[in-house]
Amino acid sequence: MNSENTAAIPTKEELIALLKNGKIEEFNRVRPEGKIDLRWADLIRADLTGADLTGADLHGACLMGACLTRANLTRANLSWAILSEANLTGAIFTDRQERFFLFRLLDWFKSIFGASWK
Repeated sequence: MNSENTAAIPTKEELIALLKNGKIEEFNRVRPEGKIDLRWADLIRADLTGADLTGADLHGACLMGACLTRANLTRANLSWAILSEANLTGAIFTDRQERFFLFRLLDWFKSIFGASWK
């Protein structure tokens, strides 16, 4: 195989830079297949509209105020990710992830309105 025809696999830092700079089409084109490591990424207020984050490990990532409209988060690890004020309109999740978010939302309501809230 000719090395000139083989594209280099981008580093974690390069992938995060593409996302932070709103270069979503390029990110979607160059991201490696399968699981990608974006743990602890600082993506505050990033516009990730349409990003293919399928299988991404976003453990501990700060997505505060990020726009994840129509982002594909299927099989993404969002444990400990900070999603406050994030726009998740039309984001794609697995059923398990949707239940997880619902339970976190219910816990938040209970913390504000008390355990008697139903």
